[in-house]
Amino acid sequence: MKTAAKWLVPMVLIVFIVAPGITGFWVESEIDNSAEQLSAILRQQDVQLLNSSFTRGWFGSDQTAEFGLTSPTLAAILTILAGPKAVDDIPTLLIETRATHGVLPVAKPSHGGLRPAIAQTRSQLYLKYPADRSVELPMEVYTSVGVGGWAKLLVQPISRQIVQGSQSTDIEWGGADFEGDSDYRTSGTLRGKVGQLQIATSGGKLRLAPSTLTGNFSRHQYKYLDSQFELHVPAVAFDVQQGDPMGIEDLQASSTLVTLDNRATGAHRMQTGQLTLPGLMLDSTNVAFEFDFDAQAFSDFYMLARNIVHRPDTPTEKPTAIESAFVDMVRKGGTLKIEKFELSIEGSLLQVEMDLKIPSGQQDIASALKNSNGTGSIVLPQNAVNILSRHSQQIAFMIQMGAGAGFIQKTGQAYTADIKYEDGLLLLNGLPLQLPF
Repeated sequence: MKTAAKWLVPMVLIVFIVAPGITGFWVESEIDNSAEQLSAILRQQDVQLLNSSFTRGWFGSDQTAEFGLTSPTLAAILTILAGPKAVDDIPTLLIETRATHGVLPVAKPSHGGLRPAIAQTRSQLYLKYPADRSVELPMEVYTSVGVGGWAKLLVQPISRQIVQGSQSTDIEWGGADFEGDSDYRTSGTLRGKVGQLQIATSGGKLRLAPSTLTGNFSRHQYKYLDSQFELHVPAVAFDVQQGDPMGIEDLQASSTLVTLDNRATGAHRMQTGQLTLPGLMLDSTNVAFEFDFDAQAFSDFYMLARNIVHRPDTPTEKPTAIESAFVDMVRKGGTLKIEKFELSIEGSLLQVEMDLKIPSGQQDIASALKNSNGTGSIVLPQNAVNILSRHSQQIAFMIQMGAGAGFIQKTGQAYTADIKYEDGLLLLNGLPLQLPF
């Protein structure tokens, strides 16, 4: 027993001393993989990896990655975050990461619990200008590497004033705190809080109340993907110097996407409390729609549409690609269903429903539209019609003309219409309505 103990202590010491150095090689590989994944994501935002270096140590390692900013929008946002120390020259984005590795560090995510980790990292972001001048951005990224990954993004509160000629813009932002974890292969979660944002100009003031974002995804055998995201913004207010104020209360949005058997099925929902528009106030809104398309075609279209950036030198490059991706998605067929479109106006509920089916194998958009079919309905309560007519003479004229032509009909205390789409014709109550295509 004494002999075993005599050898056990040196062996443990050797493990504690040698393990961090060996771990450094694995950490280098993981950080390089993460840099490649980040580079692939940033390329969609017109951000290119210029160079990257890694210095491996025994108990800690350092990595530096520099990215070129070819997107004017992203460069402008980062310049605002940098504050008054930023200059007019176009900068590059510098990310410096310090990794601490040992035998078994422990990560403690803010949502509770302890998590084994092989290494933990802290990244600081800078804007780098010519002559090696750099400005630190008010944000930090923390990650852990181990059985599962964990990451945290902190953006400090900022107060900025942007002056252009005689015009000035004041920005007050409470910062952000995002946290996510993943097992690298099959599942992950995201939680985030965004502080209050206020933007004031000579023309008015925009204010977004502190908001939250949550999400998760799961993947099985790389064929089935299920993801959900939810956003909650308690209030949005827009006050203008000349004109009526506008605002949204209790904005809630959710999105679900499932890919299975080469099909992408999604459901998106958004609802609000009181919605204030110039001269009009809605009690609430509720919109929900679903879709089903070819998974690859939908993915191609979605990625292009989400990351569209117009460059002055090639203004039609990406819109043309998006148009081609959209045509390809439609040609392969699918369904689009407006499950719910409801506007509550002084207790009256305006409702629209629509279900559209697009057959596969079409040659172009025209043939896809001609061979599609759908059904739906419209309900316009009399009280809602009266309110909208007072708000807009054009709306009053359209309702009057529609009722006179038979496109909508009076049913009790509401105007209604049955919608049918077939053979390229849109029918309201059985009467064809001329379409612009």
